[in-house]
Amino acid sequence: MAETSGISDQTKKVLIGVAAAATVAGVGYIAYKSLSNSDVENDLEAIKALGNQKFKEKKYEEAIEAFTRGIERAGGQSSNHIVAMLYQNRAACREKVGHSPFDILNDCMSALKVDKNTRKRI
Repeated sequence: MAETSGISDQTKKVLIGVAAAATVAGVGYIAYKSLSNSDVENDLEAIKALGNQKFKEKKYEEAIEAFTRGIERAGGQSSNHIVAMLYQNRAACREKVGHSPFDILNDCMSALKVDKNTRKRI
């Protein structure tokens, strides 16, 4: 076998194969995460809509449960904006039912942590 740069042709073929496999795996992972995030975001939008409906109906405890379920569902996989809205909406519900100011403030601070632009809306 002819060696041009100190690496045999066989080694070059193996390296090319490994690089191709890594590329395919990476593209597959990105596609999976994209679909997965999309599913989570769709779920979060539906949960947020349910919570908002319960808020309008003055069923604040049910709204709190919905927003909490959304926050838990997000698990760090979703749009920060949606999660911040869930925290903000839960804080509004907590205020309506007379939860402690600490709990309300904690939700507001959590909204700020996940979406820095939230401060414009709080």
